[in-house]
Amino acid sequence: MNVTSPQQIDMWLASPSEHQRLEFKEAKEQFDNKKLYRYCVAIANEGGGHLLLGVSDAPPRRVVGSQAFNNPIEMAEKLFRAVGFRVDIEEVSHPDGRVVVFHIPTRPLGTAYAFEGAYLMRVGEALIPMSEDKLRRIFAEGQPDWLETPAKDGLSAQDVVDLLDTQTFFELLNLPYPSDRQGVLDKLGAERLVSETASGFAISHLAAILVAKDLRQFDDVSRKAPRVVTYKAKDKLDTIADKTGNKGYAVGFQGLVRYVMSQLPQNEVIENALRIESKLLPEVVIRELLANALIHQDFSEGGVSPMVEIYTDRLEISNPGEPLVPVERFIDGYQSRNERLADLMRRFGICEEKSSGIDRAVRAAEVHQLPAPDFQVSFKRTIVVVFGPRAFRKMDRADRIQFRASKGGTEKHRARTKRHIEEFREAGGWRRITEIDADAVTKHVGEMMSRNAAARTIQGKLQSIKSFTKWLADHHRLHINPLSMVRKPDPNADRRHERRMLLPEEWQWIVTALDQQPIDRNSMSAHERVLLYQTAIQTGLRATELAELTRSKLILLRGTPHILCDAAGTKNRKPARQFLDLNLANQLKDHVATKHPTASVFGIGSKEELSRGLRADLAAARKLWLRSFTDEQERIEADASDFLQRTNYDGAHLVFHSLRHTCGAWLAMSGAHVKTVQTIMRHGSITLTMDRYGHLFPGEAEGAASKIAAMLGKPRQHANLPALG
Repeated sequence: MNVTSPQQIDMWLASPSEHQRLEFKEAKEQFDNKKLYRYCVAIANEGGGHLLLGVSDAPPRRVVGSQAFNNPIEMAEKLFRAVGFRVDIEEVSHPDGRVVVFHIPTRPLGTAYAFEGAYLMRVGEALIPMSEDKLRRIFAEGQPDWLETPAKDGLSAQDVVDLLDTQTFFELLNLPYPSDRQGVLDKLGAERLVSETASGFAISHLAAILVAKDLRQFDDVSRKAPRVVTYKAKDKLDTIADKTGNKGYAVGFQGLVRYVMSQLPQNEVIENALRIESKLLPEVVIRELLANALIHQDFSEGGVSPMVEIYTDRLEISNPGEPLVPVERFIDGYQSRNERLADLMRRFGICEEKSSGIDRAVRAAEVHQLPAPDFQVSFKRTIVVVFGPRAFRKMDRADRIQFRASKGGTEKHRARTKRHIEEFREAGGWRRITEIDADAVTKHVGEMMSRNAAARTIQGKLQSIKSFTKWLADHHRLHINPLSMVRKPDPNADRRHERRMLLPEEWQWIVTALDQQPIDRNSMSAHERVLLYQTAIQTGLRATELAELTRSKLILLRGTPHILCDAAGTKNRKPARQFLDLNLANQLKDHVATKHPTASVFGIGSKEELSRGLRADLAAARKLWLRSFTDEQERIEADASDFLQRTNYDGAHLVFHSLRHTCGAWLAMSGAHVKTVQTIMRHGSITLTMDRYGHLFPGEAEGAASKIAAMLGKPRQHANLPALG
């Protein structure tokens, strides 16, 4: 009978976090039965533990009380029928409320529990089906370890010495070689590598794996020999060499490392005025990762072995079996499926202390300015990829493709991202991705600000380089993200970001100026620019959307005239249909009458050229407006105003995007419904519309009271109503 005290509840609450054997759930009113069954199965499979209802999930945890399962005896019976094992349910009267405690037993040795066909386990907060690898280990519990079983038996003492490299075995242990054969056998027996039976001596699989002179002499061990394949290029099309090792892992380890190093590509570099040869990767990285692959493989996987694949730009080491520890915990986590093998390899001096080998390999890669090793899990295999030094400009094509694919968006967006990254590379003088540093980025940002670059421009460029380094860190190309602490400027704090609208009167003067002085700008006639400006103001289309507008997207001959915008060409990646008035539609129809359906409607260059052209037209309109004043004093006063000025007295600027802003502002000023403005401007939320244009909507508060009064009307007169009181 379990008896849990309130003090025990408090001790559980003080646990720094939940774990595989302890789970908290709030469940103030109820808790789903099926979810309960799943948790009980998963916790039992993890070795048993406790599930507490009536406790807040998030720290700092506290008792909140639970009304779930008011009949524990009945619930215990349901649980048993559902999961097939007994779970004790206890109600604890804590000072802060009722807590329901489920005491979940561990699974039997060699058995795993299942619910609805799934053998469940816990991973963080999630309950997931067990991997095939873990199930196999559970079902093998209590059975002899394959490494401890005989690889050969019925042998003579001389057979043992002939099959095993006993000389190297003693050298690796730093022990003197015994003076007689019996001393050799005694030491092998003490290490449980060789045993003596009635039929003779038996060599264990562990002994064969580690110290065999020739693995081919052991039938079920020969397929565990490490294999090294060298390729001619970055792919597997042409093989230069394919060699399988024959010696045991321990006695042949140095030879294996030397052979792999001999197969690595090498470059000639100048160092201290001398020409020397430099290997693609340092030996310490190869050594640690090879040892890790040999030790942590799954020997129950038949017909497969550890494998080293050497390409011109990288090395891949793989071993059978999926890892017991998640790859992101390789550095600080440790769990070996072959503890005896690992212990002997450590004593032989081949690998380091528990979990330190991966750490050493990663640190060595960092010291040599190599990308961090990339640990991957494939089907029944664990793979580590180690890249050689790569110039920043010559990132692996797969890396570039992966990064660009991860960015999404259009090809133009990806090309812009690449340009931004290249700009920072040139500014920092980086040759390798490992040279990227925050100081160089911050310095370049300062240089851009000194050149009066807008905060939004700087923000966009920083976003490109920061997303790039984050991707590199997430994909183990870099150990950490060197730019994680670099802050982007706030565009809202940049006055240059504030765009002013055109006043209706200003627009009329621009049209007049272009009519009287039809000057071509940026390969566009004055008439075409008027059409462009009108289209931008009436539809709210952005410069990029107008630049990609073709004749086929103008629907002018039937129904309500409008412009179609493909999703790929819009900022929010959604198709748009922007309506036109008949006058503008007729002008556009005449403008594109001789154009091919795929031809651009407007001859637009860059956004900067558009903005410069608009400001030039604005300046021409201002000159014309000032000349319209015949009175000198009026002209002086007009000249002091911000009418038709590039920047108004509020500090807001006129750029081509201001025409889109003008569209929203004029709609609001005309009294259009806010939802209509949101639709035309294609804002993601009505809140954005109100934030931008709410102050321009006509005020209606003053007349609201009179409107309500009109709806109420005059009170009716009822002559025959009885008096009250």
